[in-house]
Amino acid sequence: MAVPQRLIDEITDGDCVAFVGAGFTAPVVPEWRQLLTDLADSEEIDAETAEGVRALIEAGSNRDLGAAAQTIRDEMGEERFFAIMQERLADPPLNDPMRRRLALLHGIPFRAILTTNFDGVLEGEAPNREAYLRVLRPEHHRWWDRRFWDEERRGAAVVKLHGTVEKPDQVVFTHRDYRRLYASPAYSTFLRSVMASTTVLYLGFSFSDAYLNELRSEILALLDHRGGDVPVAYAIVNDASPAEMRYSAAHEGIHVLPVDTKGGSDYSGFDAYLAEIHDRTNPRQILARLVDGRRIVWVGEDHPGFRFLREAAGSAGGTTSIETLDEPVEHADLTVIHHSDTRLIARFAAEGSVVVFIDAKTPSAQRRLEAIRRGAGGYAADWPELLQEVHRILRP
Repeated sequence: MAVPQRLIDEITDGDCVAFVGAGFTAPVVPEWRQLLTDLADSEEIDAETAEGVRALIEAGSNRDLGAAAQTIRDEMGEERFFAIMQERLADPPLNDPMRRRLALLHGIPFRAILTTNFDGVLEGEAPNREAYLRVLRPEHHRWWDRRFWDEERRGAAVVKLHGTVEKPDQVVFTHRDYRRLYASPAYSTFLRSVMASTTVLYLGFSFSDAYLNELRSEILALLDHRGGDVPVAYAIVNDASPAEMRYSAAHEGIHVLPVDTKGGSDYSGFDAYLAEIHDRTNPRQILARLVDGRRIVWVGEDHPGFRFLREAAGSAGGTTSIETLDEPVEHADLTVIHHSDTRLIARFAAEGSVVVFIDAKTPSAQRRLEAIRRGAGGYAADWPELLQEVHRILRP
């Protein structure tokens, strides 16, 4: 099944948050049940306690798993328990499929990435005031922002909702930790705000967390969500039946993207969905679609941004033209003047849409005003601002 266009639009418009669960990092991180089982089988746990822990693990709910973790932690002692957790989870070796999965995730212009994973695969920060502001009142989250174009290609900001194993005082391992976290008014309000105001894409998420499910139910009641309404969330789900998909859409507000794992032996469908989302929302592809079939003229000094435009033209195909000229031409869809000569601006503005691009650490309000007076249709003081102007002028 193809990824719905509505989800693609939500992502490119900066209105989609990715919610990453344990299934995302499963290729390199031991599954939580397996890890608890390994600990229960260790020599540090007596036979009676181990039997009780195994029964909790077999029951399998989040509450039971939290109780199993708490029991092991009490038996081993906090220092030893956290030492083993850090040894197993803090810096797991990445294989090629996991590296590719991370590259795809960071190349998608999500508003933010939230994760309940506390391992070291996804780097991010624990919930705090600054993290909440970056998600709820973001300043740099659109596809044209530097985090999607610089050499590191950091991607969207990551918030690790359950903390990180490297900081034992913050991480959520046990049922007591869950109670402490979800009793925090700030944390619960933050999640409610995200779920109510943005579209959520669940990746590798099992929907077995009772606390999060309760919050989701509150939001569905708040929005009075009904069958046939626009989805409030999307989820890539393993082996979902048609009946489950219909139920999720009608009663959970979730559009399911199903993966046929062939009995648990093939999870490539997950990566296929992630790759399609990446290819349709990646900033370089967005730019390629904007310049597709256009004639764009670059005037003035060279800049790395010109290389990005040339690359986008190459991706778009042979009908796109990126030229460096000193004289105005007819029928140019966009002219970018990387120069402050106001007479030059006036000459080119007479022939079509012009954006003046002055890459300056300190933008000049006077220079901007003068460019507009001379006929420029836009002004950009840095590369992200130039991309934003290209988007404004060339978008369909």
